[in-house]
Amino acid sequence: MLKRQFKSLQLSIFLICFISFSIIGAIFLFHAVEQVPLKVLTRDIVSTGDLPVYIGLLSQLGIFIWAATAAICLFASQVLHSKGNQRYLIIASAISLYLGIDDAFLLHESVFPAIGIHQKIVIASYGLLMAVFLWNYRKTILSTDYLLMAIAFICFATSILIDNLFWKRSPLITNLLEDGAKFVGLVAWITYFARTAKQFIRGERLETA
Repeated sequence: MLKRQFKSLQLSIFLICFISFSIIGAIFLFHAVEQVPLKVLTRDIVSTGDLPVYIGLLSQLGIFIWAATAAICLFASQVLHSKGNQRYLIIASAISLYLGIDDAFLLHESVFPAIGIHQKIVIASYGLLMAVFLWNYRKTILSTDYLLMAIAFICFATSILIDNLFWKRSPLITNLLEDGAKFVGLVAWITYFARTAKQFIRGERLETA
């Protein structure tokens, strides 16, 4: 029994080891080259910074939602027979995962500007990516409950506008309205894709892509 499992899981075990040790090796290499303490790279932020557990609460919840959306779309895509719907969910999964990574590591605020790419250029490129995604899958989207997606995009756009136009006005605007609008958008985002994935699996929406 165990031997049979090992034979059938050889590829999975290899991928587990390869991905895990590659990431751990990259972290160790970064530690060695940049002389960053290992505990800074391996421990969670709250413990490393000796911070209260509620630091960044809304931001952390948002990252969970990005990751959950990516997982829902990816796993749902694996049980679909429709290639169009399958590709739609895979791309949605990739977008959600990337934006979650961006949120977690502040790519658009710190990483890209540090290498000479202005934050506004990064945000514009994200907008272009979304526009291409929406245009390529417009027929599929129009066959779903797209109002939820529209709510998500309106909230994301509101958050970006507040961040760029009103961030100097007051903490209420910058800390609550900006991040609050983004969070509402995230809740709408995961709700849309969870419903859409369920509808695709149940065959409630036909392939139109």
